[in-house]
Amino acid sequence: MKQRDEYEVECKVHNPRAVDLVCDATFYGKRRDKLGILVFKDVESKEILIWKHIESEIVQDYRYLKEKLLELGYTIQSVTSDGKRGLYKAFKDIPMQMCHFHQKKIVQRYITIRPKLEVSKDLKKIVSRLTRNYISKIQLMLRKVEYSHT
Repeated sequence: MKQRDEYEVECKVHNPRAVDLVCDATFYGKRRDKLGILVFKDVESKEILIWKHIESEIVQDYRYLKEKLLELGYTIQSVTSDGKRGLYKAFKDIPMQMCHFHQKKIVQRYITIRPKLEVSKDLKKIVSRLTRNYISKIQLMLRKVEYSHT
């Protein structure tokens, strides 16, 4: 079995282009262990464009990777992230949205996994369809829920 220091890491070959990014951080073990990685990935090609080892998830690291990508010649068309505060400022001139997974988790926190109220049940149905419907259909569904529960 090869040891970690026996591996030679190849340099990343970049192909600068216009990209839609997904940005996220993940931590190994517990967050208190302060060992994580921040990744910027191209939505279309699924290619990891750039990454950085991190101790905590801070906006400065997102800014740093964004600037590195721009220096390499990439054009960032849009960003999808977990919606952390401050990220909207870091990508202020770039269209940005919160990923559906994190949207669902936020709604779930308020309505619970097994909602009892009818309005909560209706919201749960809408959120469960979040990734399968167009925004106009979701807006219509939300208006119907609002109208029927006021």
